[in-house]
Amino acid sequence: MKKISILLGIIFLMSLHINAQCPTSTRSGVHVVQAKETLYRIAINYKVTVDEICEWNDINMTDPLSICKELVVKNPEFETKDSEPVTPTPQPQNNVAYYKQSGNKHVILPGQTIAGIAELYGYTEKKFREINSLVDKQELAAGSTLATTDCMCTDKDKEFEDKSNTPKPPSPSPTVATEAPYMKQAEMDMVNEINLLRANPSAYVVHINNYINQLKAKNSNPFSEELVNGLVTELKATPVLKKLQTISCMYSAAQKHGQDLKQSGTISHQGSDGKFPWERVTSNCQQMNDGKENLVGGVRSSREAIILLLLDAQSTTNEHRGNLLNPHWTHVVCYEIGNIGATPSCWIQQFGQSK
Repeated sequence: MKKISILLGIIFLMSLHINAQCPTSTRSGVHVVQAKETLYRIAINYKVTVDEICEWNDINMTDPLSICKELVVKNPEFETKDSEPVTPTPQPQNNVAYYKQSGNKHVILPGQTIAGIAELYGYTEKKFREINSLVDKQELAAGSTLATTDCMCTDKDKEFEDKSNTPKPPSPSPTVATEAPYMKQAEMDMVNEINLLRANPSAYVVHINNYINQLKAKNSNPFSEELVNGLVTELKATPVLKKLQTISCMYSAAQKHGQDLKQSGTISHQGSDGKFPWERVTSNCQQMNDGKENLVGGVRSSREAIILLLLDAQSTTNEHRGNLLNPHWTHVVCYEIGNIGATPSCWIQQFGQSK
């Protein structure tokens, strides 16, 4: 009865404003919620995603949307000369405002501390210092850049574009069916990129070199020459691999695990039910006898995701690369998770071997 009365009270308060038109904001990048508006509609109007609005305003997709509430609808990390800086909802700590920045980097603002930034991104101060190789009590000057995750991720707003004049390798024959009714187009694009790699690993070296050259031109190449040369040598020695097919039962397993990770806010190959990738694949698909997965975050370009996993800079066993180039796989599906905690644009690549 108490829950019902609370609900009725909320409905009553909402009815007071149902026909009200709230004054629009005079600040650039800020939207005032009007009656009957939804996050989805607001996101479309401002050409952003619902996940981005939730991240910038520290809200969940399922939270009630209050009429006349102000929402940040433009990335607060970026400001232009022609627009007034967006003021997001601050997280006070010692009278200093803290708010999350997009991608996997955080530029320290005046007055911000390592402890405060660590808390902002959900880490203990000790773990956050380990991620950034900082000694105990070491503070950095305003303007310094910190990593906000130990995930192998890149800035989600910088899609890889091949702008060089380097001759492109010939396109292989069609890799897989261009559509699967249970997969989104972006997910099929990722599947097709995996099969492009497998159809001619040696030719894929062109894309690796173009990507590295673009990073070098921006003085932002984190990969050693030894690592890149090792990958190039391996790809040139890898024969043509079989094209992988999609299958709905494996996609269902990847989708369920992705939703599990999104809800928990942690990135892990082990699900909340204790199952690992091979267990999810074989239990969901009776025709499979093995399976593995790659997890990657912070990218929207399929090609950039594949290149990062091939370079496999944070792994000593090159397991991600091994999954992409495994000659025994027969099937692959990709599931776009979205944000997991503070890590944007996360993906699952699920591989399987039929009996």
